[in-house]
Amino acid sequence: QEHRARWRRNNAYAGKLCVQAVERLFPLAGGRGLGFDSAFQRGLRDVLAATSQNSMAWDVAAVTYGQQRFGAVLTDPRLFPGR
Repeated sequence: QEHRARWRRNNAYAGKLCVQAVERLFPLAGGRGLGFDSAFQRGLRDVLAATSQNSMAWDVAAVTYGQQRFGAVLTDPRLFPGR
């Protein structure tokens, strides 16, 4: 369980950092970055789509890791496969 909680936390945090990076870079692309045929627009959509997955939810992953780390009752059912 500890490894899963840590992995989920790290995975979600990496996704959060990717979103922050793309959001900071997007204004630098200017008007060309707005077009649907823009590689930058495609990258933005890909990052946002990937991080909108349930497993990438930073708030849930951080709380779950904190619960695991401090011995609280775990509330994320994804840590218990087969139940």
